Amino acid sequence: MQRMVVVLIGTIAALALIGASVFMNWRFGFSLGRTELDGNIYGGAVACADLIKATLPFFIIWAYRDKQWLRSFAGIILWGVFSLTSLTASIGFAALNRAEVTGERAAQSEAVAELKEGREETKLAIKSLRPHRSAGEVKALIEKALNLPIKRRRRVLGTLKDLSGNCNKITRRTIKGCDLILELRAELAIATEENRLRSKSNQLEEKLARVIVKSPKGGSDPQAAILVLLLGHSLENVKLGLVLLLAVLVELGSGLGLFITWQKFDRTKYQPIEEVSEKHKFATNGQGGKIVQNAYPVFLE
Repeated sequence: MQRMVVVLIGTIAALALIGASVFMNWRFGFSLGRTELDGNIYGGAVACADLIKATLPFFIIWAYRDKQWLRSFAGIILWGVFSLTSLTASIGFAALNRAEVTGERAAQSEAVAELKEGREETKLAIKSLRPHRSAGEVKALIEKALNLPIKRRRRVLGTLKDLSGNCNKITRRTIKGCDLILELRAELAIATEENRLRSKSNQLEEKLARVIVKSPKGGSDPQAAILVLLLGHSLENVKLGLVLLLAVLVELGSGLGLFITWQKFDRTKYQPIEEVSEKHKFATNGQGGKIVQNAYPVFLE
């Protein structure tokens, strides 16, 4: 019972690997087509070849047992060709997907770095501003100063705002008041700039918080980074090795997994026809004791 459970689990896993390999091969064949129809034809052909690859080890062993050397040799060649084609498709599939995933992670990491840099630049810009009062306070002072009366010998000529055209036309009588207005307007510009920078900083903080939640931990490719430290090879070589390892895993699992797991069910002892003893060449059919000769190889428990 335990053996049956283990074999069943292994068989399901082998079939899953076969399915993954077939899908990879279909994607590879589909990419070769000029049109959608051509792609489906190529994809279907390569997928069928991959299915045959999974069953070829059985046919090779059966042909070998029957001493059909030519058929066994042809099966080995076919298995090698199909496996090589499937391995190429798996490498392409794994490389493309890994490149897309690491590319997305790298883009997110770069976005986080840019946002942090922008946040720091904004904070430095705020610190570089000279001391000033709030924008509301400065506006109130400007309004008050513009409404100050301009007198000549105790006679009110008008307000600073009216006589200077809002300090756009400065005269001898308004020059002193407009100097104050210009200073206040410069201070207002600084206060307005600080408000803009603080608003920008808050937006960067909110955006950075959203991006950090989605960004990967440990860089764009943490697995490759750790292997680089452990193995001492370059990052590109490690990435190539990971792609090849994944492709080989899928191909060996799909090409030999089912054959290995199902060998546990083969509990018979095989003997070729010419090696079977005389007493096993004939057997009764259970109906009247009629003697019949076996026409196929005999499997003995």
